[in-house]
Amino acid sequence: MKFEKLESAEPRDGDVPAMIEAIEELLAVDVDVRRPANNYQLKVAPEISYYPSKQTIFVDGEKGVRPERGIEALLDLLVEWKFVDQKLRQTRPTSIKLDS
Repeated sequence: MKFEKLESAEPRDGDVPAMIEAIEELLAVDVDVRRPANNYQLKVAPEISYYPSKQTIFVDGEKGVRPERGIEALLDLLVEWKFVDQKLRQTRPTSIKLDS
């Protein structure tokens, strides 16, 4: 399904903490995060998926998951690809820690 047709990400009943925290973290830096019908994936750009429980990043067209893992690596990629403003990333809330 096309990115634009996916529903905006919101926590759902039964979500694991990593999913809820990832949604909150991404929304805090104005990422247009979307959610497919499944309960384990977030789309953070038309070609980028993030799987919070495993902390894996997948880019459509690339072979396999990226070696970098976690929300910090995802945010670095989003800044690099201009989906997130570096200034927003630097001022995001620091209370959410997923890479522990």
